[in-house]
Amino acid sequence: METKNGGILKKKRKFFHQIDFLCHFVYIKLWTQGKVFMEQGKKFGDIVREARERLKVGNPEFSLRRFAVRVGISPTFLSKVETNEFTAPKAEKVIKIAEALGLDPNMLLAKAGRIAPDLKRIVTEKQPEMAEFLRTAEGMSAAQWQEMLTAAKKIKEGGNDGK
Repeated sequence: METKNGGILKKKRKFFHQIDFLCHFVYIKLWTQGKVFMEQGKKFGDIVREARERLKVGNPEFSLRRFAVRVGISPTFLSKVETNEFTAPKAEKVIKIAEALGLDPNMLLAKAGRIAPDLKRIVTEKQPEMAEFLRTAEGMSAAQWQEMLTAAKKIKEGGNDGK
């Protein structure tokens, strides 16, 4: 038999888990509206190439060949991705590329049209709640998304007990 306090704690953990997902989603939503990332008009390959080329100056570890090996893809594939001839690699590789280049993985995933594995898992586990939430939130303005993100962070940090 579950105690009253145990049940409350379980519900709070579930709630905070959902809020964590919401924070990630809202960030991506704001970015896709051009509010977060300054290079909004550039394609995935352009962003990767420009970031790698900047880091390559004085550091041979960021040559196309060495960088490709470092992130686990072939140099030919990386070259084709950087010139936008090929689409972005799988989400796991996009995350490796972002981390190696010092870029925000969420931003680069959104630019690549990929979804982080943890977000797929969260959406799958909470599909009814997330479907209802996303359909409700569709069409909200950037200001409304920002307000929701601020509220979610406040709730997650304990500024509100979720009521």
